Amino acid sequence: MRVNIFTRPERAQSRESWRERLRELRAIVPRVVAYSNMHQKIVVVDRRVTLLGSLNPLSHRDTREVMVEHEGLWFATKLLQHEHAEYFADPPECEVCRATAELRRATPDNPDPPWSWQCGVRGCSWTKDATPPGFRARSA
Repeated sequence: MRVNIFTRPERAQSRESWRERLRELRAIVPRVVAYSNMHQKIVVVDRRVTLLGSLNPLSHRDTREVMVEHEGLWFATKLLQHEHAEYFADPPECEVCRATAELRRATPDNPDPPWSWQCGVRGCSWTKDATPPGFRARSA
């Protein structure tokens, strides 16, 4: 089984208990990618079972949420491809301070590059284009 987890960076977790859970998760799951401005909630298990919805799987408490389960290789594969999961699964180290880089998606105000790796250490401004090979932006 291969587990990749994309979650907000530790510094973006609003509660200490969530930051602690994230540190515990990193200790047992080798591929935890910090994705700064993500909002999607996706879980794919063994490329067969996909959970997609509004539920925060790592921090759910007492809110009313929905999570749809879909079984099937085709859907799971297409979703993982759409999210570029394999490409983003191995974040590089910051070339300045050696911290693990965080993934960031472009914003409408700053659309280029579409994705970038950026150092999450305060005061470090290292950044690197993370656009997947062959990626084509949708035309307006």
